[in-house]
Order: sequence, then C-alpha cells, then structure tokens
Amino acid sequence: MSLLDVPKDSKFEQATITSVDKLKGRVGVFLKNGLQTTATYLYDIQDLRVGLSVIVSKVSNHWVIVNRVTSDAIRKSYSVPKTFNQEPYCSAEINEKDVETLETDTSVDLTVNGKPFTKYKWSVQGGGYFTNVKNDSVTYNAPSYEDEVTIILKLDDGTFCDSMDIIIYSPICTSTIGYTTQSMWISQTQNLTVENPVSGRTYHWRIASGGGSLSTDEGLSTVYTAPDSNPNCEENPVIELTFEGASNICDTLQIAINAVVDFPAYEIWDNPRLGECWKDPNPGYPTCHSGDLCIGQNCYVTQTIYGCDDSILGGPREYGSQASFSTNPPCPYDGQCLENTNISPLYGPSFNQKVEASPIDNRNETVLALGCCPAGLL
Repeated sequence: MSLLDVPKDSKFEQATITSVDKLKGRVGVFLKNGLQTTATYLYDIQDLRVGLSVIVSKVSNHWVIVNRVTSDAIRKSYSVPKTFNQEPYCSAEINEKDVETLETDTSVDLTVNGKPFTKYKWSVQGGGYFTNVKNDSVTYNAPSYEDEVTIILKLDDGTFCDSMDIIIYSPICTSTIGYTTQSMWISQTQNLTVENPVSGRTYHWRIASGGGSLSTDEGLSTVYTAPDSNPNCEENPVIELTFEGASNICDTLQIAINAVVDFPAYEIWDNPRLGECWKDPNPGYPTCHSGDLCIGQNCYVTQTIYGCDDSILGGPREYGSQASFSTNPPCPYDGQCLENTNISPLYGPSFNQKVEASPIDNRNETVLALGCCPAGLL
C-alpha cells in the first residue's frame, strides 16, 4: 500500500501549501477537510513553495510537514524525532509594541510574551544598547542622536520571534520652515514646508501674531494666505512651527505683507571698499604697502533706495573721495578708509566717512497707514 493511500485513522494527511514565510519560518497549508492552518517543517524551508502537495501530521497539537508528495515519497521516512516536543518556530512576542518613539538618552523596559523556560536572544539594528538583560526582559537605552532602530527578539538557536521599530528623536527640535519669500502682497498665498523633518513626529503650525490664515495647523506643509489689508503693518504675521513632544519651538518665520504699489520706503548705505587701500591712478603717488602712506582714491560709499515691495527704485549711487588717508598711523597692508559716522541721509556722506548698512526708514505716516510694508524693514 502506498503512503499516499493512508487509512482514514492514520496520523498522516495530505495538504497543499498556501503560503511560505521564510523570515518567520511559518508555512500556511490547506487540508483536505477544508481547514486552513499553519504548519512547521522537518527540513530546509527553501524546498517548499506555494501549491506544493505535502504530507502533514499532528504532533503536540501542531501540524508538521513531514514530507513532500513526490514520485519517490514511498522511500522516504515519516518518523518524527523524539526531540520534537518543542516548537520549531517561535510564537513569542514583545509586549511593548505600542512604544513607537523614544527621546534621545532615555530608556524603555521590554518584556516577552511567550512560553516559560524558553531561552531568548535580544539584538538591535541601529543605535543604542541593552542593560538589565534577563532572558525574557531587557532595558533598551536610546542613543544621544536621532535614529530609526529595530529591536529583534529570537530564540537561543537563532529562530526569529518578533521585532519592533522605534524612532529615536531629540526633544530639541532642529527642523526649520521652508518658504519662498518673506515679502508678500495682500491676499497672496505661498506654501510653507517642514525642512529636515523627524520621521514619525507630528508637526504643528500656528500664527503666533499678525494676520492671515493657514490651510492646516498640522502636517509637513501648509498654505499661508495673506490678509486683504495691512494698515501700519500690524498684520505682518509671525508663523510658528513646533512638533509634538518638543521642548522648544522648531522655527519662526516673519513675513511682510505689502499693500502699496510704489513708494520710496527705505534706503541702505554701504561701504563696499571699507578696509581696502587703492593705488591712486595719477603718476607720482605710491602703491600702498605695509608702512606706506596711501591715497583714498576710490574709497567710496553707495546709496540704494527701495520701494514698499523691496524693489530697487534708485541706485546704487556712489559717493567717492580722493582725499588722502590719515598719515598717523601709516597705512596697514590692506589699507582702510576713515571711519567717521556723521552722515546726512539722502544727501550723502562727507569724503572718507564710514556709513552703516542698516536700513533708513523713509516712510511717512500716510503711506505707512496704507500698508507700505517691505520685508527689508522687518
């Protein structure tokens, strides 16, 4: 009698493989009586495939694949090893699977939900380390940097049991706001995004002060809509980005909302060659060297006038000087222009005078009330 024609009271049955999980070592089978279940195996899982007919037997209430149905199946052994009183696969699980995030430099205790008197091994892919290792429990210590780690639980013989992913994040948020411009017109929109986001974190947006609206207050991006007016620039917004669990604000963004088409809003004076020494082009004057006197030829300042929308309305206009440098002390190697600070805005400085690059506000009360709000004066 062939083993394929086993009696009804035999411990062996024929089944068909429906799935093969090579990672966890679990095989799904479909029995002739219509039962779908899982089974373990007595030989290399690489020999198994979906659709393969196999002989299974129930051992200690677990189905076991003891052979494939092949032409030479009658010559194969169906004996079950005496040591097969333990599961050849691991059904143990990590209890703390709800721990999905962890702060840097903190720890979490992990335990096993499994059979007693079973030996386990813990490992981690990524940063961090274990302490208080007690076979079925362990303390995982997160690294001091942000990371994505996987905790792995196995049997002592290396059989895979369970795993869990943990995102390690810093409570100090280092993400920033990505934006297109800080100078907007009334009723205009622009998209704001989270730069360098931390995986698994929930980000929150809010308008800390000023006007306008956000399309959403949560997520990796939002759309800001400017207000339809901005008298005295009181509606200029300050937008704030935070994430859940952070102990600080990630980033803030100031935006100027302009409502005036054209007006000289402010000017900037600059000293582009401050600290430089230039040879006078006229014959007879010396080239500047360390210890020499030098001439202030081409030592100049510039004036640039900007409109309410930060467009350039005038300049840059140069104000130059040909007066000589101070003779005491001598001109240093790189030379330098004199650094007086008495200037007359709109009319230019005296020769050889230093000017500050900070903006000079030229708006009057009327144009300010209309909403002349350049980003250069934020």
